Amino acid sequence: MKRQIMLGILLCLGVDQLVGMEPEKKRKAPPIEEEAPPIKKPKVEEPLITAMLADDQTMHLTQEQFNRLKAISVTVATTMKDAPELPLQQISRKDFFLILNYSPVIEKLQNLRESPTDLGKPYYERFRIKQEYEQAFNQFVANLQNHSDIDLYHLILTSYYLNIELLCKASIKKFAWRAFSSEHLNQLVNQEQFKQYYQLYKQLDLLPELSRALVREIKHHYPDLWYKFIMLHIKRRSKSFPKKILNQQDEVAAVVFSPDSRFIATGFPYSTKIWDIQTGQLLYHLEGPEEEDFILTPLWSPNSRFIATGTVNGFTIIWDADTGGLVYQEEEEENGEPVYSISWSPDSRFLAVGSEDGIIKIVDVQTRSLVHNFELKKDPGPALTVSWSLDGKYLAAGYGELIVVVWDMQTGHPVRTFPLSPGTYVIENISWSPNSRFLAIRHGDLVIVWDIQTNQIATQRPAKGFAWSPDAKFLATRFGKRAAILDIQTWQPIKHHAERASINDIAWSPESFLAMGSENGTVALWKAQTKKVLQFKEHQAPISSVSWSSDSYYLATGSEDKTAIIWEIISPQFMQAVYNLSLKQAQLVAALMAGIIPSNIPLSPHLKEVYDSLPEAIKSLIVIPEG
Repeated sequence: MKRQIMLGILLCLGVDQLVGMEPEKKRKAPPIEEEAPPIKKPKVEEPLITAMLADDQTMHLTQEQFNRLKAISVTVATTMKDAPELPLQQISRKDFFLILNYSPVIEKLQNLRESPTDLGKPYYERFRIKQEYEQAFNQFVANLQNHSDIDLYHLILTSYYLNIELLCKASIKKFAWRAFSSEHLNQLVNQEQFKQYYQLYKQLDLLPELSRALVREIKHHYPDLWYKFIMLHIKRRSKSFPKKILNQQDEVAAVVFSPDSRFIATGFPYSTKIWDIQTGQLLYHLEGPEEEDFILTPLWSPNSRFIATGTVNGFTIIWDADTGGLVYQEEEEENGEPVYSISWSPDSRFLAVGSEDGIIKIVDVQTRSLVHNFELKKDPGPALTVSWSLDGKYLAAGYGELIVVVWDMQTGHPVRTFPLSPGTYVIENISWSPNSRFLAIRHGDLVIVWDIQTNQIATQRPAKGFAWSPDAKFLATRFGKRAAILDIQTWQPIKHHAERASINDIAWSPESFLAMGSENGTVALWKAQTKKVLQFKEHQAPISSVSWSSDSYYLATGSEDKTAIIWEIISPQFMQAVYNLSLKQAQLVAALMAGIIPSNIPLSPHLKEVYDSLPEAIKSLIVIPEG
């Protein structure tokens, strides 16, 4: 009975919906519990440091901004990392954010640049990174093209102030490149534009880096005029070149400048002497371990720290160039077989040695030990000549059985083999072109140029000697009394020259002047772009060797008259004056040389003032009529 009463009450409640009561909703299956999504809080970056900008502007740097600035700025990283305020009064807000936008690229370039100094990596890997860096840096410079002159100006000053070397160097390079455009040089003529231009950019003259960049760009824009300018300077000095005569006790077989242009080595049949270029003082007299043991021409390491040679009695010797002390000495194992040739790796760490047994030995100068042998399965005869490519990738060797082999330095395996025609001649010399594409081979009275990329002969011609131009544009050859300069694009001679006596040696300067030493003791200078040849003489016997310093200032000649002479071809004081030119001085010199401003009529007053401010050594080469 009670159950019926309760059921009736429930039915009534469901139908009548009493006050205060709600009908029961239909139940659903409980949902599967899910984790609530995290609540996204607004990102708040606390300012780390306050930057005091130009015009009393201030701004707060976030942690990320400060880290990016510190990563690319030597000044911020070393002297201001703990400062409560960052004094950047010479930087505007616009310049500051422009710097930050470049920071990722600069960091990458800095990492690429630092990697080649890592001695833990193989030399070929370091050179690959170096090439990658150079390509990336050139692209970086090209990207600056989108900036106006005024933006480049601010980038230069800002990066110089913050000591951001890469950005400063790149901005200066691009600014200097524009400075010699026709548009800018034509502005010189208009006095009002002239004043506005130099009033705006006059602060740049305070930067020594700009002057060298300007000279490089003059060479780039007007190479023929630049060489004509330098040749005019040389010609005026040719009647009495300053010189130092180094008296020897025997006939001089070789003269070789150190790559840093501080020293010169004179080679003799049984010894080598090291001299100071500036003073002419003899520093060291280096000899082999055995008396009257004939030694090879001394070979400087590319970093100028070491001098290496080999001997007929089988010794490989490396000396320290600064102290004259012995660094490495090793004798061939079997009866002191002769060492025929040596070659340094481009990073100066390894020395390749070719000897009678046909095995190429690799000496590690850092560990002072023999680290590898390159040996062919079939006996190729003695390794008569070896040459390391300038990119560090390959080592070429010429063997007694008249084959030339190119070894891959990364794998240790031969990648190219070039057989020569049988005959009575041996392979006397091989040398890589500066771009590491061609290999020149002297075989008897022939020089054969081998294209490594195509594995074909590019050219061959009669020659007793050859020399690659530093810019890899030309190959010079000598044969008897005649010399020729070949354009490597066509392999056709573009210049011929004949001396009165046989030409015994030739050498290119970094400025692409060709020096020739002759049987009658005469020295001749020849420029590929000109027909004129400058001659001078001091030696009383045949010249055996010629060599240029890396700055092109000095030429050394060695002779059978028992003397070596250091000739000052280009005055260091003159070149210093050139490299100290201000922006307006450099532009005026370029405009006069290029004929944009005629040099046969008087200059307008504002240009005459600039001309009068030129150093006398430069002004004397560009004569203008008086107004």
